[in-house]
Amino acid sequence: MEASDYEMRPAIRAHSFLEALLLSTMKRTSLRLPLAVIVSLFVVGVITLTLLLGNQLPASLIISASVLFAIAIILFTTVVFRMVERAEERLLARSRQLAAVQSAATALAGERELAPMLNRMVELSREITRARYGALAVHRGDGTIERFITSGIDADQRELIGHPPIDTGLLGVIVNEAKTLRVPDITADGRAAGFPPHHPPMKSLLGVPVISKGTTIGNLYLTDKLDGVDFSEDDEEMLRIFAAHAAAAIETMRLQAELRTVAVLRERERIGMDLHDGIIQSIYAVSLGLEAAADDVPEDPGRARCELNDAIERLNDIIRDVRSYIFELQPTQLGEDLGESLVNLVEDFRVNSLVEASVRLPERIPELPEPQRVALFHVAKEALVNARKHARATSVDLSLIPEGQALRLAVHDNGDGFDPAEDQSSEHRGLRNMASRAEEAGGTLTVESSQGAGTTVSIAIGVPFEVTA
Repeated sequence: MEASDYEMRPAIRAHSFLEALLLSTMKRTSLRLPLAVIVSLFVVGVITLTLLLGNQLPASLIISASVLFAIAIILFTTVVFRMVERAEERLLARSRQLAAVQSAATALAGERELAPMLNRMVELSREITRARYGALAVHRGDGTIERFITSGIDADQRELIGHPPIDTGLLGVIVNEAKTLRVPDITADGRAAGFPPHHPPMKSLLGVPVISKGTTIGNLYLTDKLDGVDFSEDDEEMLRIFAAHAAAAIETMRLQAELRTVAVLRERERIGMDLHDGIIQSIYAVSLGLEAAADDVPEDPGRARCELNDAIERLNDIIRDVRSYIFELQPTQLGEDLGESLVNLVEDFRVNSLVEASVRLPERIPELPEPQRVALFHVAKEALVNARKHARATSVDLSLIPEGQALRLAVHDNGDGFDPAEDQSSEHRGLRNMASRAEEAGGTLTVESSQGAGTTVSIAIGVPFEVTA
């Protein structure tokens, strides 16, 4: 064996040892990058000494440095690729969670009633975080719990648990401090207040306040992920985003409920004023006429008979007014078939107002977008109401007329008529409403009327193809 081979044996043994050490270390991801840096620095140092000292370094050291350099390159590359893979995995997971939050927020906004929306909110929050149990506490204005909704627990188990939790322990921290709380082990947290009898065991907790305009209107509680791991920072962030969407949905629904209440109160006030100023005054006038007729019966039966006939006519007018009010208060029934809806509308008007009414429609009505269908229907209804309420008409005709690439709805009455050029009083606000509806639907409203010659209200709406009668 040559001397050079003998000198290389320690180097080979050293290389074998270092290689085994490095390869085993590669399995520990957390040490890969620091180790790669150390080895790279070592190799750089050896190469620098080689350049400075020439061939004075032992061959074994140069070979070991070369091997270590190659291993360092492989190790460093492995670490970088692994880091990129992990970053991609996390980005994909985050994208999926954000998509789930967006989908959940959209589903939440589609709810129309508060109770179903709150139940859906708890279920969606569980789906986003893959939690086994979920709950939502909704607060009143004074901070007390108005509703406590659970998900993941059946009705029998909920009944056994009893009353909703009070704001103590970890739940109290979320409520009182209005902050997010993420606890890996509930039982190991000193702030925990324990569970009541029959309560299912729970370990991890993620709680998020639902805040609207700086006020906490509720709290979301989630426990125990289905895969057994703890709630992550991403879970916490996604739930906070969803809670913000939920708060907006709850606030919107509450405002809509308040607006509906205000609308009902205004309608009641309007009905009360109409009854007082119209029907009640008319009934009072009829009663005075009947009293006068009663006094005239002994002395002047003929006059009493005329007064009774006049009272009967007035009562018939009052009956028509009452029917007209009933027609105005009936809920609007607009179906998919515009022609059928218009026929039903005219028939209801005829029955309730005792006014002769007719309707004429084309053989085929094209499919129209909902805004246009709604505009045509409501303009027709408003025009019928005005014909009875203001024009005191005895006959009304409704027609839907094809005009090339347009449809024209016209309502003509034989009532008193008026001058459209004059400034309209509040009793004609219906005309402004009809004009607004026509504009929103991309149509135009035309009003033709004169004193004593009746009124014709028409709305023309363009359609994308020609319509025939």
